[in-house]
Amino acid sequence: MVISHTVCTRSLVTTNINQFFIKQLPFASPRETDDSSVIENVVRALLIKKNAETNFFDNLPVSEEDDTNQDFLSMSQPSLIAELNARVAKLYSLNRNDLITLLATFESPLYKQEVQEESQRIINRFDELTVSDL
Repeated sequence: MVISHTVCTRSLVTTNINQFFIKQLPFASPRETDDSSVIENVVRALLIKKNAETNFFDNLPVSEEDDTNQDFLSMSQPSLIAELNARVAKLYSLNRNDLITLLATFESPLYKQEVQEESQRIINRFDELTVSDL
């Protein structure tokens, strides 16, 4: 009898996760980073673009500190996703090789081409961000 991977995983992880485990996760707190307002604006632009037909997120507050929100609203959704992923990789101090290794783990036979294209967008944006820091 073969037990599926999903059944094994579900037996190890339940839906109940207590605060002890949550507090050990390496999440950066808002305002702990230099890019926090930029990341907020990228997420805001993604929410507005994803829900354009409902106009639900059109009235999200815009950070007074950063005027890049309009720049992000003019970007395409794939570019915004690459921007967000590159900034998060930078936030967690990944180097280029770490990022490439991490992104390769998302490849699957069914979506290999799409994942490689998205990964390349993320790597290109990451390179731009890290070059501008030098």
